[in-house]
Amino acid sequence: KVKVNSENRTEVTQICDIFRAKIIDVSSESMIIEVTGNENKVKAFLELIEPFDVLDMARPGTVALSRRF
Repeated sequence: KVKVNSENRTEVTQICDIFRAKIIDVSSESMIIEVTGNENKVKAFLELIEPFDVLDMARPGTVALSRRF
């Protein structure tokens, strides 16, 4: 969850587009964003989004699913 306003909302959206992150929810004061990928991709995304004031974050870690044949 990232704090946004009318002035920086476009810039946050552009960063999301670059990293193929999903914008899950938008309000007048914040955006909820989902980003998936390897650790380096997530770390790079967080470095760019950090100046916009991250309000809340969940990082569950690596998830593996087995395939049934």
